[in-house]
Amino acid sequence: MTLTTLGLRAESVHSRLAMADRREVLRRFAEGDLQVISAPRVLDEGVDVPEADLAVIIGASRSAAR
Repeated sequence: MTLTTLGLRAESVHSRLAMADRREVLRRFAEGDLQVISAPRVLDEGVDVPEADLAVIIGASRSAAR
């Protein structure tokens, strides 16, 4: 199940997305066009998103199972 199938206006920002496309997603979020941005590790460096009411930070483990 995805966020969009739940009826949310959502986009993702990731390292393979062109910089212009990243800016467009952030602009759409700022203007209220999008409700959710999923950004695995791309926004780690401190992007100002004053339009956000809530941030959920989830970190996956990188340790190998033995």
